Amino acid sequence: MPKSSMLRFAAASVIVLSAAAHAAQISDAAKSALRSEKALDKNKPATAVSEAEAAVAAAPRDANYRVLLGRAYLQSGRFHSAATSFADALELDPAQNGAALNLALARIGAGDRDGARAVLGKYGTAIAPGDRGLALALAGDPQAGVALLEAAVRSGGADAKTRQNLALSYALAGRWAEAKVMASYDLDPHMLTQRMLQWSQFALDNGPTAQVASLLGVQPTDDSGRPERLALHVTAAAPVQTAEASVPPPPVAMADAQPVQTAAAEMPAPEVAEVSVPQPQTIEAPAVQTVAAEAKALFATPEPAVKFGPRSEIVQAIAEPATAPAVLKPAASLQRAAFVQPEGGRYVVQLGAYDSVGVAEDAWGRMATRIAAFRAFTPSTAVFVKGSRTFYRLSVAGFDTRATAVSFCETFRTRGGQCFVREQAGDAPLQWAERGSGPKFAAR
Repeated sequence: MPKSSMLRFAAASVIVLSAAAHAAQISDAAKSALRSEKALDKNKPATAVSEAEAAVAAAPRDANYRVLLGRAYLQSGRFHSAATSFADALELDPAQNGAALNLALARIGAGDRDGARAVLGKYGTAIAPGDRGLALALAGDPQAGVALLEAAVRSGGADAKTRQNLALSYALAGRWAEAKVMASYDLDPHMLTQRMLQWSQFALDNGPTAQVASLLGVQPTDDSGRPERLALHVTAAAPVQTAEASVPPPPVAMADAQPVQTAAAEMPAPEVAEVSVPQPQTIEAPAVQTVAAEAKALFATPEPAVKFGPRSEIVQAIAEPATAPAVLKPAASLQRAAFVQPEGGRYVVQLGAYDSVGVAEDAWGRMATRIAAFRAFTPSTAVFVKGSRTFYRLSVAGFDTRATAVSFCETFRTRGGQCFVREQAGDAPLQWAERGSGPKFAAR
């Protein structure tokens, strides 16, 4: 065989062998990833971590495997390592689904609330408002979280998880009456008291690590970091300079000798673009004590020891209690005071949203028939456009304070209604359609 042909044959053999080795490596990574996923499903974090580390070691540039590794670290309660893995995944693929929210939660769990808020600011559009709002509250900015979640609930497309995240954010902000009203939308009355007691205990804990661990249902552990071999970027060791043989080194006194430090191959902290994030209003220790006092005043029953169960969502499920706690109802004086026509305030109690003025009128008529006190009120409406559809919000407007609006809403709910409190958004007295000479309960 000519020499040139032999060289081409040898080169082709090397290429085939390299491709085969690469395929075997990818196969090993995929197998390890599959075993890690199964371990996560069975809540075996140690196995999940070991297999995910093997997958990343075999395919270090695969963002999906680094997300899997971050999830395994989270289930193990290793928040620092989880944050590093999610940051690596986002560096490899900024559009990686779920990595941004998990990175923010991991940084909160690691005690880095500033870093978490930076992530939420940088990747805000990639995180669902319902999740981002609660994450902001956990990151020390409950007011911003509440504002974001209130907007999501007002949009009309909020699900139960979003409403419960808003309720928990109200609790973290110390707004317990609103937390109770919002939580009651999706809970049976006999479960509401238990949920609020759990949240009062949750808000008492000042530590972000314990709060994130409770929500995720994990046990925080000491975290010395990932193995260095899994680092996305390796820092080369600094070269050691040696003196020339012809020039002997100067004598050094033993007392002045300094140890030689060599650079270790470790992963640098992920770079995060600076994001303009408003300085949050954190809940200081005195405020936390006030929150606890308010919660105990609202729910005068002993607080049980609460342990949140594991759950894939941010909002945890609560098991059915063995005996149903007593249902809290407003006092008679509160009910009488609530049904007074408000005047001129900026708070609104929204009673429903309908696709025509006529349907809104009919809904109000049914309410006034069922609750005679409503006949003295003047209902309000506001037009709301979502996509190609127009809705007419039905409300009672003009409350001076949020507390009075919440009191009205709570009382209305004890009579079988549905409602929530918001601020004015173009609400004006309902202009009744001319549809015959029948009585109009809202006429003044």
